[in-house]
Amino acid sequence: IEIIKKQNQMIRRLKEENRRLAHYAARDDMTCLFNRRVGMIWLNKEINQTRHHGNPITICFIDLDNLKQINDEFGHIQGDLFIQTFSRLLTKQIRKEDQAFRMGGDEFLIVFPHTTKEEVTHMIQRIQQEVDKINQEKQFPFTMSFSYGLCEHKRGSGETAAELIDKADKMMYGRKLKKKGSQ
Repeated sequence: IEIIKKQNQMIRRLKEENRRLAHYAARDDMTCLFNRRVGMIWLNKEINQTRHHGNPITICFIDLDNLKQINDEFGHIQGDLFIQTFSRLLTKQIRKEDQAFRMGGDEFLIVFPHTTKEEVTHMIQRIQQEVDKINQEKQFPFTMSFSYGLCEHKRGSGETAAELIDKADKMMYGRKLKKKGSQ
């Protein structure tokens, strides 16, 4: 009986360790959002759903503005707080069926299943309003800002996850350049 108890304890510890490892393999350490690898798996799953069921999906590629400058001027701790604050804001503002991922550095991807580009535009406006509140309250010694690009995938388009991300990334970069040009 003692041997069985010890084996059961060992099995419980191994299962717990496997759960912990799976969590770390799927999550970004700094933000606790899912990481790029999981984001690509999720996006491909949603693209396949669109192919079968016809519901659109929209992706939003986000880049935090001026992170290098913030790190250089205010330190990496402030830059990390910017990333963490923004990721928490995303988590609060998106719906339960949506999923946000940290692609790396200061880049994020949000997948909005069963949602058109126009509907996502309204959600992004809410995120911008929350960023504006943070800036008005002067929670940081710098201004929080982000640029984004949207890409909608419809049934029959045949686009891959990488192609959708590339389109959204180019749209985001165009917005970023317009911001810099108007400053």
